[in-house]
Formats: sequence, C-alpha cells, structure tokens
Amino acid sequence: MFSQLFLLPVSQGSKNNIFERSAQKCSGAYQEIKTQIRQRSVVGSDETVTNVNEAKWWICMVHRCRSKTIDYVFENGLLNSAIVSNRWVTHLKNSQICLAYLLRDFIYLIETQQLGLATQFKELIVRIFESRKKLLENNQSYTQNSEESIDLEKIISQLLLISIHKEKCSKSASLQVLMVKNRSFILLYLYNLDVPPDDNDSKRATCNLR
Repeated sequence: MFSQLFLLPVSQGSKNNIFERSAQKCSGAYQEIKTQIRQRSVVGSDETVTNVNEAKWWICMVHRCRSKTIDYVFENGLLNSAIVSNRWVTHLKNSQICLAYLLRDFIYLIETQQLGLATQFKELIVRIFESRKKLLENNQSYTQNSEESIDLEKIISQLLLISIHKEKCSKSASLQVLMVKNRSFILLYLYNLDVPPDDNDSKRATCNLR
C-alpha cells in the first residue's frame, strides 16, 4: 500500500520493526492462549503452509521444521493433553491419530493396489466409528478389559502382522509400517469420549488463517 498508493517504499528493516512491535503488544494474549491450551485435556493439532524467504514454514505454531511445531512453542510438550493429529512424531504423545486420514489412505490403496489388507483395514475403521456411536449413546467409554475393546485390539494386531510384498505393494507396506509405529494411537478415542476421531476442527481453524 505504501509503495503503490503513496509511492513511499518501506524497507525490510522497517517492516520487521513493525512486526516486532506488534508481537510485543500481543505477548500477553499469546501467553494466555498458551496457558489455556496447556490446561485442556484434549488438543487438536494441524498446520498449514506459509512462505518465508521462499522456504516452506508451518502455521499455526510457526516453525521451519514441521516435526517441531509443538515443541517449539511448548517447551515441555503438552503432557496433560490428548493430542489429535495426523501422525507427526512430535504430536504422538498420548495421542489419537486422525482416523479420517487413515480411512482416506486405505480407500486410495483399495482403488490403486486392490489389496485385501486395505479392504480389511477400511472395514475395521468403519467398525470403530460405529462402536464410537454406541459408546456416545450410552455415555460410556471402553475399558481395557471390555470384550469389544479386546476384540478390536486383537484384530488390529493381526492385520499388522500380515506379510505384504514390499516391491509389488510398496505404498501398502509403507502404510502398514506407519500403523505399526502408531499402534498405540488408534483407539484412544474409544477409551476417552472427549477425544474426537479426527482433526477436522483443527484443519478448519488453520485454513482460516490463510
């Protein structure tokens, strides 16, 4: 606006100073937001991309490295919160991975590689969604010893042990390995009804930042 409307170019240093002063004025609000997030039992986590000096950085917690966004803002992590995220390592501490993403991935594998394992996983995720509906209706979560939870955990373990030809079905094999790594983060939302099965609310919020 200054350069095109008023023909008054503003140096990069002046822009940086403006941003710095604005950030200092907002520091109180930043700290209040961080305090409220730390106190939440459930935290959604998602990010969107921005360009910084022609390099890809990540918002909402701005950092040049996608895997460090939470640790960058919360030095000790979010130890008291269940985090709903899309499988990024820094988020996977007492977490629920986004089942909507998983379902999308398995549908893609069914269409492209026509592998029975992907179909079985898709059916499992649909069953997990149905189980969640029943739990909400009864307002009662699963316990570790409940018959249904033991059955679901057993099915997941069996599917993760199925051998996949890594060369013929490389994407399916990669996703299975990822599932093995995230094994503990698949069914959290059946044991804690406050935890959602996906991070869609976080996606909508971060997309509004663009």
